[in-house]
Amino acid sequence: MKIGDQVRIVTGKRSIRRDSVRTMEAYRLPEEKQRIGTVIKMGKSVKQMTVLTQEGKVKFWFNHQCEVINESR
Repeated sequence: MKIGDQVRIVTGKRSIRRDSVRTMEAYRLPEEKQRIGTVIKMGKSVKQMTVLTQEGKVKFWFNHQCEVINESR
């Protein structure tokens, strides 16, 4: 992933309770909850990027939760 790529967030994390212990679990987002955005800045040490979403909001997404839809040239 690089600046200008169009990406889609496909996984999320949720808190679940098992045997009175709370843990975080990764899960695949349903298609209607997946959001699309354009990468405007890459993180330096953390695998995080700043994304401008289709709703016009700036969000911080992690690289491992996204997939590239269209690569920039």
